[in-house]
Amino acid sequence: MITSDCDNSTIIESWGGELYTPLTLPLTTDITIGYNGSAWLNQLYKGNGSGWSIVNRLNLAPRPDGYINSSPVTTTLPCILYQRNVSILHVVQMADNDYGDYLLCRWSNSNQTYNYDKVNECGGVCSAMPNDTLLFASNCTLQFILPRVNIYYAVALQIEDYYTNSSLEPMSSVPIQFLFYAYNIPVGACGTAPSIIGVRPNRACIGVPV
Repeated sequence: MITSDCDNSTIIESWGGELYTPLTLPLTTDITIGYNGSAWLNQLYKGNGSGWSIVNRLNLAPRPDGYINSSPVTTTLPCILYQRNVSILHVVQMADNDYGDYLLCRWSNSNQTYNYDKVNECGGVCSAMPNDTLLFASNCTLQFILPRVNIYYAVALQIEDYYTNSSLEPMSSVPIQFLFYAYNIPVGACGTAPSIIGVRPNRACIGVPV
């Protein structure tokens, strides 16, 4: 049974919904599942109106410890607003139900020969952030500056779980795609953003004085 519901607002080029598809698969299943189509919104820093692709790798083969793997999970708001021309550190949340798994995140890419999914993972928004953007894989932290105001920046990532930190291939690959939006602060508003000092472990709760 397939159920789907999609709400849309064509004025701001925004659509949202969920799709559930129950399947029965053998334990030897190792497949790539994805959706692609068109088109990204027109007000993008890179990839205006381009096609989209989002891809997940599913591997039901038993792990080295004999259990069935649980893929990583992640979540985000669809669009996050940040001030233009300010250095930003943004943490993408990731977690795994299998204790001890080693999690890494990486940029989604279109190199179908070398990426784990063996397919174009990101359509027209591969490498769509500014060129000097940094990604810290172990805690999925992005460091960047948004140079242009009143425009959206697309982020396409894959979060992957490894049995140990010496494993050569991940056990699964989970996509996450979202947007940043750059704005200018209003005249007279406070221009100093809250700062976080010290270590930023993933999923930590950090208090910030404002």
